[in-house]
Amino acid sequence: MELSVGFVRTRAKRVTIVSVLGTMLVVVGCCAGGLLAMMLSALISPSVDGNSPARLAAGGVLVAVLLGTMPALQIAWIVRLAAWLDNTRLTVRGLGTRAVELRTAHSVRLDTVPERGAPGLLSPMLTVAGPEGTVSVRLRSRDGALIPPHEMTALADALSTAASPGAAEAAAWLRSMAADPRTKLM
Repeated sequence: MELSVGFVRTRAKRVTIVSVLGTMLVVVGCCAGGLLAMMLSALISPSVDGNSPARLAAGGVLVAVLLGTMPALQIAWIVRLAAWLDNTRLTVRGLGTRAVELRTAHSVRLDTVPERGAPGLLSPMLTVAGPEGTVSVRLRSRDGALIPPHEMTALADALSTAASPGAAEAAAWLRSMAADPRTKLM
């Protein structure tokens, strides 16, 4: 079951991902080519004082590459963000993909964190640590709505199979939130 976090999987999402990553690849490729040309120019005709215009320009190109790729990576992460539950296996995808088996989890924690860009709005954050690593997922969609009750219930059912500290409390909170969305966030 796909959880309602991140963007819904649609054709528009795939086009956005390809566009952002393609633009990033073009920018990095052009800047890398310019940097390589400037470095070769600096090696072929070095200046006496070591501060040739080619070296200064190469430094500028390097800064441009770094400044250009960071926003593109952030956009790619936001667009790729997704989470799903496959029986008792919780998987979260950002730039990379992480998964944890809830039955073998070492610990489960359900906290609230401030929502970015929305002062005063708290989002529930489920963090599960297991032998495979740690997975954290915000239980709000990109538009700021809490995940639907049936998804909270499915997460609670999956967490009820875990014997780890915090699993029973998190499952109980998710069930009460599914029954009444006005349940106070912790």
